[in-house]
Amino acid sequence: MPRGTRLSLEEQPSASALSDAGFSVKKIAVRLGRSRCVIAAYLRDPDQYNIRNAQGRPRKLSDRQQREIWRKMSNSTNSLSGIRAELSLSVSRTTIWRTIKRNGNIERSVMRRVPRLTDAHRHGRLEFARTNMGTNWAKVIWSDEKKFNLDGCDGQRSYWHDMRKEPIVPRSTLHLPCPFLEEQGEQEYRFQQDNARIHVSRNAAAFLNEHRIPVLYWPPCSPDLNPIENLWGILARKVYANNKQYRTMNGLRLAVVQAWDAIEPGILQNLANSLPSRLFELISGRGGPINY
Repeated sequence: MPRGTRLSLEEQPSASALSDAGFSVKKIAVRLGRSRCVIAAYLRDPDQYNIRNAQGRPRKLSDRQQREIWRKMSNSTNSLSGIRAELSLSVSRTTIWRTIKRNGNIERSVMRRVPRLTDAHRHGRLEFARTNMGTNWAKVIWSDEKKFNLDGCDGQRSYWHDMRKEPIVPRSTLHLPCPFLEEQGEQEYRFQQDNARIHVSRNAAAFLNEHRIPVLYWPPCSPDLNPIENLWGILARKVYANNKQYRTMNGLRLAVVQAWDAIEPGILQNLANSLPSRLFELISGRGGPINY
């Protein structure tokens, strides 16, 4: 008869039934063709029989501590060091990281910047999508601004910002389209801009009117509809590749210009062509944030 093997799930009920009927371990072993040791091991504690003992070194954290870590780290921005201090744990950050990884429902993700949308915002976005389903997006000039820091992207690492000075922001938003529009003659282009205060100010409106620049209406709280937001992500990954940091403004400026020049026109075209898909997803999601 086989020795040193465990009872199968089919054999276990038979062993329990024979034991309840008064059969001895020896007779059950003969009846099932198994060793007495295997039968005795099962009958000693049937409920725990299918739970294998953990192999190797015992874990440094108790089950209660593991559950507490999972609870604290669920939808949390806390760091490994922070959770260790908060729970007064005497283990390494690596141990805490491994504990989190054992929970298949928790993973490290980049927090997406999603606009906080009211019902009015959703309604406005839906109206915009329905109105512009047939728009020729090749005739739209996109605009936005992007801040580049010496020591990395916002949201990835901090930077020393002198609050008495303005942050590093490109100033080429409104005046750049003018020469381009003049070169296009009578073609009907429209200028896109978001609803930042500086864009909707009286001076900005006067500037646009003076230069006869038609403006595309843009719904509030809708950066996810603007393909240039994706372009900033592509550009930032090039500028800060391999965790690159910069010591001088000139070095940073040169890196931004070189990264911009290296972007292939096909990428720009694909982003511009994504507008119909964005609007379709927006309508399907009833005006909510879209995954772009």
